[in-house]
Amino acid sequence: MGDHDTGRGPNGGEPARDTDGEPLEAAQVAAMLTAAETAALLGVSTMTVYRLIRRGGLTALRVGSVYRIPERAARAYLREVRSEHEAQRRVPRR
Repeated sequence: MGDHDTGRGPNGGEPARDTDGEPLEAAQVAAMLTAAETAALLGVSTMTVYRLIRRGGLTALRVGSVYRIPERAARAYLREVRSEHEAQRRVPRR
């Protein structure tokens, strides 16, 4: 079993944690996306993904010098943006 199978950090130490310091579950560790993959999923540039991470809009795990984004977090962000967009479309204009 490797690190991805256990949700543990390197060398079986502390559990992997997201940018908020919360431990990641094994399923979350296994379903990680790169910034480029996240950008493709969201339909934005990789720079936008980095901005979202930096501003706290998107949960990410920093692994060395790169970020990994839980697929679940990227999809949740996408749902949130879509629902906000839909809510704005429903507001009657004067």
